[in-house]
Amino acid sequence: MDDLLRLKERAFSDCPQGKELWIQDGTIVRNLKGLAAALKKQDNFSFTYHVNDDHHKNDYAKWVMDVLGDRDLCSRLLKAKNEKKEFQRVVEERILELEIA
Repeated sequence: MDDLLRLKERAFSDCPQGKELWIQDGTIVRNLKGLAAALKKQDNFSFTYHVNDDHHKNDYAKWVMDVLGDRDLCSRLLKAKNEKKEFQRVVEERILELEIA
């Protein structure tokens, strides 16, 4: 199985138990589509709890790298402006890329 197929499998399948991303608002994220849905519905307080310049924190990029192994998406999230809509756009764009790859 090549790297892209493994990446797609990790991105769209539920991650192993214990590797979920627990969001401040109580949402539990288990895959990339779950992250997109969580970003879409969460409020700005929850977003800035996980992504902020004050504490040099980006829980979403860290989880994408550590659990999904998606270096490309991690890099894009680290470069994105710390705005919920920008993160949403980047994640949704990556989902589309992986779906057609």
